Amino acid sequence: MAVRSTAWRSPSGAALRKWRDETPEALAVIAYRAGTGVRRLTYREFSDYVERFARELRELEVGPGQVVAMQLPNWWQVSALLLACGRVGAVVAPIMMTIGPRELERILSRLDASVCVTVDQWGDVQYSEAVAEMAPRLPKLRHRVVINGGDAPGGTVNFGRHFEETPWEQQPGGFLGALAEDPDRVAVVLFTSAAGNRGGAAEHHAQRER
Repeated sequence: MAVRSTAWRSPSGAALRKWRDETPEALAVIAYRAGTGVRRLTYREFSDYVERFARELRELEVGPGQVVAMQLPNWWQVSALLLACGRVGAVVAPIMMTIGPRELERILSRLDASVCVTVDQWGDVQYSEAVAEMAPRLPKLRHRVVINGGDAPGGTVNFGRHFEETPWEQQPGGFLGALAEDPDRVAVVLFTSAAGNRGGAAEHHAQRER
């Protein structure tokens, strides 16, 4: 696999918690989604979602170095999930919505992804069905997580119910302890559209705050 490594400053969970503590009711996110309108989140609300997502990842036994693949539209949940992966030390692999099932399966196989988060349907494409079909051929893929408007398909984790609606931060020990900073850990892996064949991947490493 062709991999190009670069350094970058990953979104900082510590910075988010700082803003949550100093300006909890300030507006952090304005997200528009066709059919559902505008969603506004304060720093307190957004930070709580990051904690919820991180705790659910822990419940799914996702830990340092494990890969969480995401094939999602540009929704606010993507930002929170990226930060949540950083909280548990997982590697994020964002995958473009234009990547088809055959290329997606090759990417998931090459990464040994343990979790794949996707939507049930986007436009005319049934994304969750495609992942369900390839899952038996991906022995390292332990969890299929689906964002949808109703009940999750069989064998999948309902993102809304388990990630968004479970108030982990209100339970004893709900907030995760901070991981030791490792500026050299791989934080994100990005693929080109031809990654399933001979395309390359770029590894981005976390950077210590300065």
